[in-house]
Amino acid sequence: MSQSTTIFNISKEFFEELKKNENRKEIKLYNRAKSSYTFQNSFMAIEYVLKKNKSDETKEVLNKIFNPKEFLGDFDFENADFEEMMGFMESGNYFPYLNIEEVSEINKILSKISELEIKEKYNATELNENDIYSNDWTNENIEGESNNLNHLIGDFLELKKIIMQSNKEKNYLLICSG
Repeated sequence: MSQSTTIFNISKEFFEELKKNENRKEIKLYNRAKSSYTFQNSFMAIEYVLKKNKSDETKEVLNKIFNPKEFLGDFDFENADFEEMMGFMESGNYFPYLNIEEVSEINKILSKISELEIKEKYNATELNENDIYSNDWTNENIEGESNNLNHLIGDFLELKKIIMQSNKEKNYLLICSG
Protein backbone atom coordinates (compact mmCIF):
# COMPACT_ATOMS: atom_id res chain seq x y z
CA MET A 1 0.00 0.00 0.00
CA SER A 2 1.29 3.46 -0.83
CA GLN A 3 0.59 6.90 0.53
CA SER A 4 -1.28 9.39 -1.56
CA THR A 5 -3.00 12.73 -1.31
CA THR A 6 -5.85 13.84 -3.54
CA ILE A 7 -6.64 17.50 -3.99
CA PHE A 8 -10.22 18.36 -4.98
CA ASN A 9 -10.98 21.75 -6.52
CA ILE A 10 -14.54 22.58 -5.38
CA SER A 11 -16.84 25.56 -5.82
CA LYS A 12 -17.81 27.80 -2.94
CA GLU A 13 -21.39 26.53 -3.28
CA PHE A 14 -20.32 22.89 -2.99
CA PHE A 15 -18.07 23.79 -0.04
CA GLU A 16 -21.04 25.38 1.75
CA GLU A 17 -23.12 22.26 1.06
CA LEU A 18 -20.38 20.05 2.55
CA LYS A 19 -20.13 22.35 5.55
CA LYS A 20 -23.85 21.90 6.33
CA ASN A 21 -23.98 18.17 5.65
CA GLU A 22 -23.35 15.94 8.68
CA ASN A 23 -22.97 12.82 6.53
CA ARG A 24 -20.17 13.96 4.21
CA LYS A 25 -18.86 10.47 3.55
CA GLU A 26 -21.93 9.76 1.40
CA ILE A 27 -21.11 12.59 -1.02
CA LYS A 28 -19.22 11.52 -4.15
CA LEU A 29 -16.42 14.08 -4.33
CA TYR A 30 -15.12 12.92 -7.70
CA ASN A 31 -18.56 13.54 -9.26
CA ARG A 32 -18.90 17.04 -7.82
CA ALA A 33 -15.37 18.45 -7.90
CA LYS A 34 -14.44 20.82 -10.70
CA SER A 35 -11.14 18.95 -10.94
CA SER A 36 -8.93 16.71 -8.84
CA TYR A 37 -5.49 15.19 -8.86
CA THR A 38 -3.94 12.35 -6.83
CA PHE A 39 -0.32 12.60 -5.78
CA GLN A 40 0.77 8.96 -5.56
CA ASN A 41 3.90 8.56 -3.39
CA SER A 42 5.05 12.10 -4.17
CA PHE A 43 3.36 14.67 -1.95
CA MET A 44 6.00 14.53 0.81
CA ALA A 45 8.82 14.89 -1.72
CA ILE A 46 7.08 17.79 -3.46
CA GLU A 47 6.66 19.53 -0.12
CA TYR A 48 10.30 18.90 0.82
CA VAL A 49 11.70 20.16 -2.49
CA LEU A 50 9.39 23.19 -2.61
CA LYS A 51 10.44 24.31 0.88
CA LYS A 52 14.16 23.75 0.32
CA ASN A 53 16.12 27.02 0.76
CA LYS A 54 12.97 29.09 1.33
CA SER A 55 12.31 31.60 4.12
CA ASP A 56 10.44 30.44 7.21
CA GLU A 57 7.45 32.53 6.15
CA THR A 58 7.35 30.91 2.69
CA LYS A 59 7.82 27.44 4.20
CA GLU A 60 4.84 28.05 6.47
CA VAL A 61 2.62 28.92 3.49
CA LEU A 62 3.87 25.98 1.40
CA ASN A 63 3.31 23.62 4.34
CA LYS A 64 -0.42 24.37 4.14
CA ILE A 65 -0.72 22.68 0.73
CA PHE A 66 -0.66 19.15 2.11
CA ASN A 67 -1.23 20.03 5.79
CA PRO A 68 -4.18 22.44 6.03
CA LYS A 69 -5.04 23.74 9.48
CA GLU A 70 -8.76 24.13 8.81
CA PHE A 71 -11.13 21.21 8.37
CA LEU A 72 -14.80 20.44 8.00
CA GLY A 73 -16.14 18.44 10.89
CA ASP A 74 -16.75 19.14 14.53
CA PHE A 75 -13.94 17.64 16.57
CA ASP A 76 -11.72 18.83 19.43
CA PHE A 77 -8.24 17.57 18.51
CA GLU A 78 -6.61 19.24 21.51
CA ASN A 79 -8.59 17.23 24.07
CA ALA A 80 -8.82 13.88 22.28
CA ASP A 81 -6.65 10.83 22.66
CA PHE A 82 -4.96 9.16 19.71
CA GLU A 83 -7.69 6.53 19.15
CA GLU A 84 -10.42 9.18 19.15
CA MET A 85 -8.45 11.30 16.65
CA MET A 86 -7.86 8.35 14.33
CA GLY A 87 -11.51 7.35 14.58
CA PHE A 88 -12.65 10.81 13.53
CA MET A 89 -10.08 11.08 10.75
CA GLU A 90 -11.13 7.69 9.35
CA SER A 91 -14.87 8.35 9.74
CA GLY A 92 -15.26 9.83 6.27
CA ASN A 93 -16.42 13.15 7.72
CA TYR A 94 -12.98 14.73 8.18
CA PHE A 95 -12.14 17.11 5.33
CA PRO A 96 -9.06 19.33 5.64
CA TYR A 97 -9.29 22.26 3.24
CA LEU A 98 -7.67 25.41 1.94
CA ASN A 99 -9.86 28.49 1.83
CA ILE A 100 -9.89 30.99 -1.04
CA GLU A 101 -7.35 33.31 0.60
CA GLU A 102 -4.91 30.46 1.31
CA VAL A 103 -5.22 29.24 -2.28
CA SER A 104 -4.37 32.74 -3.50
CA GLU A 105 -1.38 32.99 -1.16
CA ILE A 106 -0.05 29.59 -2.29
CA ASN A 107 -0.64 30.43 -5.95
CA LYS A 108 1.49 33.58 -5.64
CA ILE A 109 4.41 31.50 -4.39
CA LEU A 110 4.00 28.55 -6.78
CA SER A 111 3.68 30.82 -9.81
CA LYS A 112 7.27 31.95 -9.14
CA ILE A 113 8.68 28.42 -8.88
CA SER A 114 9.80 26.92 -12.17
CA GLU A 115 10.35 23.39 -13.38
CA LEU A 116 14.06 24.26 -13.57
CA GLU A 117 14.10 25.19 -9.86
CA ILE A 118 12.59 21.79 -9.01
CA LYS A 119 15.23 20.05 -11.17
CA GLU A 120 18.02 21.95 -9.43
CA LYS A 121 16.69 21.14 -5.93
CA TYR A 122 15.95 17.47 -6.59
CA ASN A 123 18.40 15.10 -4.92
CA ALA A 124 17.30 11.48 -4.55
CA THR A 125 19.98 10.68 -1.96
CA GLU A 126 18.90 13.65 0.17
CA LEU A 127 15.22 12.64 -0.03
CA ASN A 128 16.05 9.09 1.07
CA GLU A 129 18.42 10.23 3.85
CA ASN A 130 15.69 12.53 5.19
CA ASP A 131 13.21 9.64 5.24
CA ILE A 132 10.91 11.23 2.63
CA TYR A 133 8.27 8.68 1.64
CA SER A 134 8.61 6.36 -0.22
CA ASN A 135 12.27 6.23 0.77
CA ASP A 136 13.28 4.77 -2.59
CA TRP A 137 13.84 7.91 -4.67
CA THR A 138 16.22 7.47 -7.56
CA ASN A 139 18.19 9.61 -10.00
CA GLU A 140 17.32 7.23 -12.84
CA ASN A 141 14.61 8.80 -14.98
CA ILE A 142 12.99 5.87 -16.69
CA GLU A 143 9.80 6.84 -18.53
CA GLY A 144 6.70 5.58 -16.73
CA GLU A 145 8.58 4.78 -13.51
CA SER A 146 7.83 6.60 -10.26
CA ASN A 147 9.94 8.02 -7.44
CA ASN A 148 12.28 9.93 -9.70
CA LEU A 149 12.71 13.47 -11.03
CA ASN A 150 10.29 12.94 -13.94
CA HIS A 151 7.59 11.77 -11.51
CA LEU A 152 8.20 14.71 -9.18
CA ILE A 153 8.15 17.31 -11.96
CA GLY A 154 4.97 15.86 -13.46
CA ASP A 155 3.21 16.02 -10.12
CA PHE A 156 4.61 19.51 -9.40
CA LEU A 157 3.13 20.76 -12.69
CA GLU A 158 -0.23 19.19 -11.80
CA LEU A 159 -0.08 20.88 -8.39
CA LYS A 160 0.55 24.26 -9.99
CA LYS A 161 -2.29 23.63 -12.45
CA ILE A 162 -4.94 22.77 -9.82
CA ILE A 163 -3.84 25.62 -7.52
CA MET A 164 -3.90 28.10 -10.42
CA GLN A 165 -7.34 26.89 -11.58
CA SER A 166 -8.77 27.07 -8.07
CA ASN A 167 -7.33 30.55 -7.58
CA LYS A 168 -8.71 31.79 -10.90
CA GLU A 169 -12.20 30.43 -10.11
CA LYS A 170 -12.09 31.50 -6.42
CA ASN A 171 -12.64 27.92 -5.25
CA TYR A 172 -11.76 25.90 -2.17
CA LEU A 173 -9.43 22.90 -2.15
CA LEU A 174 -10.15 19.74 -0.16
CA ILE A 175 -7.00 17.82 0.78
CA CYS A 176 -7.60 14.10 1.34
CA SER A 177 -4.64 11.96 2.39
CA GLY A 178 -4.47 8.26 2.96
